[in-house]
Amino acid sequence: MGPSTVDLTTELQCGTCASYVALGGSCNPIVTCDPPNGQCSSPDICDPAIGACSPNQVVCVEYGDVGVACSSPTTCKVGLTCVANKCAPFPTKGEACTEYCAWPHVCASGTCADAVAIPTVGVGQACGIVNGNSVGCEPGVQCVYSGSGSSGICTAPVPKGGACTVGFFQCAVGYLCISGVCQTPDYTLCK
Repeated sequence: MGPSTVDLTTELQCGTCASYVALGGSCNPIVTCDPPNGQCSSPDICDPAIGACSPNQVVCVEYGDVGVACSSPTTCKVGLTCVANKCAPFPTKGEACTEYCAWPHVCASGTCADAVAIPTVGVGQACGIVNGNSVGCEPGVQCVYSGSGSSGICTAPVPKGGACTVGFFQCAVGYLCISGVCQTPDYTLCK
């Protein structure tokens, strides 16, 4: 696929439909953009119903079952992960882990343990990592980060007509940021 043009003043993006890459075909799931000229590469995506792009081989491979060689968790069947380059079930409570565990457990200090509920706060309150603890926002409210810090402020979605910044998806459901204002997108522009 060739490059496509991106309008950097709007969150409404148009594209061209294309077929998925077949098993064994060359794939590249990464989209790269050059902001000054608005050019983006198109991804070559494997059919998600049958497989994934192997990061090491850059070819579409069938999802692996338990014991099948893997290079990434994305190449294993749902419910499995990649451990020591083989598809395997996620570790469970009390078992060693490096990153993920079987739900509802979490990897804490290298061992799967019971998950602890993350407290939530309302609009205007600190969220993210606050005093060393994870804090979420109430439903319908998002944590908006400023700079490179690990904490932010819970912020209500911007209503139609409100000011916004393209690329931050701050607008209420059903609206997109177009030229700095939350608006109803005009999908007829996509032809």
